[in-house]
Amino acid sequence: MNRPVSVTVICWLLILFAFASVVPVLITLRVIEENATFPLTSRTYATLPIIAVFNITIQLVMAIGMLKREDWARLVFLWATPLSILAGLIWGVIGTGMGSGPGSAVKAVLYLVCLWFLTRPHVVAWFKREARVGTH
Repeated sequence: MNRPVSVTVICWLLILFAFASVVPVLITLRVIEENATFPLTSRTYATLPIIAVFNITIQLVMAIGMLKREDWARLVFLWATPLSILAGLIWGVIGTGMGSGPGSAVKAVLYLVCLWFLTRPHVVAWFKREARVGTH
């Protein structure tokens, strides 16, 4: 049974987004280095790159795991992504006193699309290495 196209697309998008998010981390580090007079404490801003590197690493591990047909990676994605979105919302409200903007809504919609694809019976069967007839 071949890998479902939806799994391939989701995984490569995860990898692309992980590498694309390196740029904002580098910019944040540069801004911290140049100017420590932020509305928030510099210690708060110093934690942002650490959290981002952690998120990037988890994202890459999930994507590579799913490409290698590891069901644990699919399950981690299905459970960790909503927790990450929720943490972003909480960070946006508590950390800055503002909401996290439309970015969280976009993440939530993308997650729901991925959730739909990654829970289709033929995709679950592929991860569990079960033979299925009539997969699309």
